[in-house]
Amino acid sequence: MDIIGLNKKYGKLKALDNVTINGIKGVHGLVGENGAGKTTLMRIVATILEKDSGSIVYNGLTWEEVGKVRNIIGYLPQKFGMYHQLTVKDALEHVAILKKIKGNPEDECRKVINLVNLSDKADAKVGTLSGGMVRRLGIAQAILGNPEILIVDEPTSGLDPEERMRFKLLLKKLGDRMTVLFSTHIIDDITDVCDRVTVMHKGKVVLTGTADEMIDKARGNLWEIYLTEERTGEEYDGIITDCRNIDGIFRTRMVCCKKPCEAAVQVEPTLEESYIYLLHME
Repeated sequence: MDIIGLNKKYGKLKALDNVTINGIKGVHGLVGENGAGKTTLMRIVATILEKDSGSIVYNGLTWEEVGKVRNIIGYLPQKFGMYHQLTVKDALEHVAILKKIKGNPEDECRKVINLVNLSDKADAKVGTLSGGMVRRLGIAQAILGNPEILIVDEPTSGLDPEERMRFKLLLKKLGDRMTVLFSTHIIDDITDVCDRVTVMHKGKVVLTGTADEMIDKARGNLWEIYLTEERTGEEYDGIITDCRNIDGIFRTRMVCCKKPCEAAVQVEPTLEESYIYLLHME
């Protein structure tokens, strides 16, 4: 899938500013701060919002052909809900009917329930499920009908560590059979799930590449300084990413485009520090 020169305004606010992302396949991550434009972009790809200009193309299909596009897309929004009084099985069969799934809806629902590991909850009411189970139900309804493109908006937010790990493994597995566009503000999700990632900031694309390419961009701009208690680094022109008190001495790590002081030593950036560099220094 290729996104080319996408623009979207809300009044005077530019939510998307000439966004271009080429060659989206496998699991492709979108990261950025709140308000970066991730959800707007995903809602346009999901055909929920209309773009102002630009184009989206997938295997020769353009997003002007809305009906055909919707036939190949599954979507899990950031806030997903389902009728609490329905069982998991009944809720999915309801979605299957709305999607006009061919064949036997019961069989299709059983397949996706097994895939998202909710077999033991098939007859449980939606209102009794944990947050992680509801997210898995959300994925199940999104992949009903075997879509070619799956759009997932911040699915790991608020999950406990075990559910996050389970959910990320599921997304990785789905990426082997379909294109997954996956937004997150949790940087660790990138290395665990995504083949490639696009960093967004204020409606613009800052970088599209791998996690290693993110780190390469920031390399040479991360410094470590050991300071006394009276000086913890705030006086320097940079962004402190970590500050630890070790027997009265502060070990401070800082993103800074130039050496902040004589005592500073250049160190290897983490992925999170690389992300901070891309948003604020690049």
